[in-house]
Amino acid sequence: MTLITRIPGVTFTDATLPKLYRDATVTLGTRFLYDSLDTYSYAKQASPIAGVDVWTDLSPLAANASFSGGNVFGSGGFSFSPVGSQNIALPASGKSASNAAGFVFGLWIKYLASSATAYSGIAGMCDNTSALTNQWSIDNGNTSSGQIRLTILGNTGGIFTPAINSINQIVVACKKLVNGTYDFYYYRNGLLLSAGNVGNTSISPSIAAASPSIGTVGGFGAGANFRAFRAFQDDTSALVDQAAITSLVLKDYNANVGRFS
Repeated sequence: MTLITRIPGVTFTDATLPKLYRDATVTLGTRFLYDSLDTYSYAKQASPIAGVDVWTDLSPLAANASFSGGNVFGSGGFSFSPVGSQNIALPASGKSASNAAGFVFGLWIKYLASSATAYSGIAGMCDNTSALTNQWSIDNGNTSSGQIRLTILGNTGGIFTPAINSINQIVVACKKLVNGTYDFYYYRNGLLLSAGNVGNTSISPSIAAASPSIGTVGGFGAGANFRAFRAFQDDTSALVDQAAITSLVLKDYNANVGRFS
């Protein structure tokens, strides 16, 4: 446990002093961060009541997420099933401006089973798979494929086949380059799966969705089988290159690997 000493009557004015956040991976660019095992982030530790309970943001922005559709809390996380009605609405700050520097979205899940519904949504900030209406999405692949697909700006580049009941850190990220186009990166468990750049010069200017979500994803089917534990999003304006993005992904992975089951 960290020891915090308070000195009465002393005011610190040095702006370079490190700031203590509620979570070790919070940065100045964090838009939101939630953790199901953190009792500040989710004090109830039981199934939430839709429209009443919230998933409390661990960042200073206090941008809470809301529940709808009968989410069930168990084994330390929120379960999503073939019924497909469960949903966690993330804040509007998760929608990037069309000319934004980029984003990093991370999600920790337990993969419970493949889906009998083609391309069932796991999480996303999108209307469908089109480059014009997809900032990012995570889906369950084709019918009973056993895959998880990652898509950024309409480009699917991260595809993997997780083991049943495996814990996975999944991260999608993109970064605007000096030439105005975006590189995009797909990560799993701290490691880069793939990267690309097909010349996109904006982040989905035509997208209608107001905010990202976990569970119900615009343009995708329902019925993914997983349990969600942790979600975060960062702005990449302070992350100067891919190495900085990878460093953040690894910091999140190393701080949380082994916590979820």
